[in-house]
Amino acid sequence: MMKRVALLALSVALATAFLAAVAAHAASPGFREGDWLLYHMEVTAKSPALASQLGTDHVSAEAEVKVTIERISGDTFTVRYHVLSVKTEPQQASQLAANLRRLDGVTKQYRLDQGFDSKEIPLYVSPEKLSNGGRYAGSEGAVSYEAVYDTRTGWLRHSLVKADVMGATLQAEMKLVKTSFSGGTGTATLVVTAAVAGAVAAAAAVIALKLRKRAA
Repeated sequence: MMKRVALLALSVALATAFLAAVAAHAASPGFREGDWLLYHMEVTAKSPALASQLGTDHVSAEAEVKVTIERISGDTFTVRYHVLSVKTEPQQASQLAANLRRLDGVTKQYRLDQGFDSKEIPLYVSPEKLSNGGRYAGSEGAVSYEAVYDTRTGWLRHSLVKADVMGATLQAEMKLVKTSFSGGTGTATLVVTAAVAGAVAAAAAVIALKLRKRAA
């Protein structure tokens, strides 16, 4: 009898431990606090109005951006952007560079069960919430977007955001260089969120407007 009771207790303990392990695995997002992703971002603005002032109808800015997973708490996690370097072509494209530098120190909170949001394309979508094989496309006013997510990890792998404002065309692109966690390494293409693209598009429009006034 005692042997049966001991065996039953052992079975219950093993079952409890097994269920706890399964629950922990299910809750694990596949990354930890301190993990990071390194991106190469490029923003380009093109407008005929630029040619008379700069001798070229387009300007561009590039940046190396590191995104760090700063905190995981319950069913949410927070990422922080670190702008490591910025360069422009030509050098007069300071407004584009300034918009990229504004990303430095910015934080963004996501849910582990995060879904896709066309108004502000998230860097992460829970794999369980992805549809259409992780591929999305659409438009919001003057901004059009395409996005492709890694269906295994949930991280954005390829997207393209374009905006046409006051005769100026803006494109924001970001390439994933590498990550610190398993399952996310390799080269992919990303584009900055629609919200950031909108801010840079507005800056590009202001530049074009100023140049038009000067030309007039």
